[in-house]
Amino acid sequence: MKILGLALFGTLLATAPAAADWTRSGAVTGPRGQMGTVQGSVSCAGGSCERDVVRAGPRGVSTRTDTLTRTAPGSFRRDSAVTTPRGRMVTGEGAITRR
Repeated sequence: MKILGLALFGTLLATAPAAADWTRSGAVTGPRGQMGTVQGSVSCAGGSCERDVVRAGPRGVSTRTDTLTRTAPGSFRRDSAVTTPRGRMVTGEGAITRR
């Protein structure tokens, strides 16, 4: 699922006009009846897209920001930052090549 999400994110960047924005939100119910909300947005401009997701649930709030930047035709750089409900921040980076 994570790879599919990044592939879709990359396709959006590859096909995006000068600017493309969208937002989405919803409510979820877990297997034990716990409730939560998810809000996400994507904005693209100048060869770069940023995706922001905020999840709130019984354990607290977590945030995730992914930035995908085109480095060459079919090649992208991905930078991620996640903040957990307990305040821990995890960052990552990587390269994606589309075939």
